[in-house]
Amino acid sequence: MLGKAFFILKSYKQQTMKKVDYITKNFSMVTDTISDIIDIPKGKIIRVAIFNSEAPTKEVDILLKDHSNNTIVPATNYKDWKDGSGEYLERKKPVSIKGGNYVKLIANSEVAQTTPFNFQVLFVVDQSEIE
Repeated sequence: MLGKAFFILKSYKQQTMKKVDYITKNFSMVTDTISDIIDIPKGKIIRVAIFNSEAPTKEVDILLKDHSNNTIVPATNYKDWKDGSGEYLERKKPVSIKGGNYVKLIANSEVAQTTPFNFQVLFVVDQSEIE
C-alpha cells in the first residue's frame, strides 16, 4: 500500500513542482486510549489520512495535539480521517498545521477494544516554501 502511495506522491510532486514529504506511523489499539508522538519535518502538514483493514470493535475518536499540548485537530470519529474518493491528495483530510516539531496523536474509545484496532496514519507535509 505504501509503495503505491509513494509513487502517487512522487507523481504529484512532478506535476505540481511542490516538494511534498510524507510521514507514516503505525498504531495498534487494544485499550480505551492510546497516544504517540510523531516527529514532523519542517513545512506544513496539509493532509492526513488513516488506513485500516478492519473496523474497530468499539467506535474510536482521533485528535491531534501540538508540542505544547494544545488541541490542533479536535476529536472526530476515525471514519472522518479515512481516505476518501477523488484525486490522491484530495482524498485525505485537509489540515493546516505548522511542521518542524512534533504532534501527538490520541485515539480514544469509551471502552477497550475486544480485538486490536490496527491502523496507519499518513501525514502529507508540503515543504515547497522551506528556504
